[in-house]
Amino acid sequence: MRLKKRSFLKLALLGVGVASLYSFSWNKTEVDTLSLLQEDLFPDLSDSLNVRTINARSYLTYILHHRKVSNKNKRFIKKGVVWLDEEADMLFGKSYSSLLSSSRQKVLESIAKTEWGESFIETILTYLFEALLGDPIYGINRNKVGWKWVHYTPGLPRPWSPAFL
Repeated sequence: MRLKKRSFLKLALLGVGVASLYSFSWNKTEVDTLSLLQEDLFPDLSDSLNVRTINARSYLTYILHHRKVSNKNKRFIKKGVVWLDEEADMLFGKSYSSLLSSSRQKVLESIAKTEWGESFIETILTYLFEALLGDPIYGINRNKVGWKWVHYTPGLPRPWSPAFL
């Protein structure tokens, strides 16, 4: 049985809504900053391979509310956004999301020299690569663009429906 796109989206939104009641609260500014960070860490390689086609923002939003992701990890990501903005403010007097791309890269270079910054970037990259290389049945890696990019042929059997539903 195939899950229709509309049904999948309804269930995913319901799941995120319910999960958010039992999880950390994330405001739009924090998620926007994380999304911009994803774009900076994984710049557009083509029209078909970028953070939008792999659905990285939605996947990270799902992760930020998922009950199996530890509160410690969620707190670290939340603090990472604050620290990222603090570093941007220290270097340029503006929030990370207010900076031009070249200035944001300088902020990333600066935080990468710190232990927390290296760990924060690694954490965000981990979720980016999961969105890039995961099975499209989960709403990520649309049209198998990540698999095509690395010339990957998935093993069989593949999932028929998302495991979290």
